[in-house]
Amino acid sequence: MQKLGNLIDKIVTNILFVMVFAMIIFSLYAIVTRLFSITTLWIDPLLRHLVFLSAFLGGVLAVGSDKHIKIDVLSKFIEYRYKTNHKLQAAYQFITLAITLGIVYFLAKAGYEFYLTEKEYGQESFLGLHSSLMTFIIPLGFGLIVLRGFVRCWTLLKGPTHE
Repeated sequence: MQKLGNLIDKIVTNILFVMVFAMIIFSLYAIVTRLFSITTLWIDPLLRHLVFLSAFLGGVLAVGSDKHIKIDVLSKFIEYRYKTNHKLQAAYQFITLAITLGIVYFLAKAGYEFYLTEKEYGQESFLGLHSSLMTFIIPLGFGLIVLRGFVRCWTLLKGPTHE
């Protein structure tokens, strides 16, 4: 499972690298063409959606490396009080991550329902793409976070020596 987690992280990192590079190129193109009073209408919405997708992909990497945002006073207490008890620390990490993933799962499900609604009632947005394709970023992003978190939970169950 650790290999799967590493593979997911590697793929997401490469996709993020390409996306950031593309965002820079498109942004520079938009700036230069505006200097000559040329407007390309599809670049701004594309950039907004790439930023949105990159936020979700960054979340996937954050969950995989346990660097995500968390309010975690109890974990600091456990870490300080039980420095040598790695099993207790891993169990606490597992429980908090499992609860978080349950919540993110419901967000992914709600995002998918939103996608279905947009698919039914949406319209063409830019470059001939249907607006539902753009809203699919939401369940896709949350789904990838759940997948990466599940892999991390599995490695926590195996113990800290396997991580």
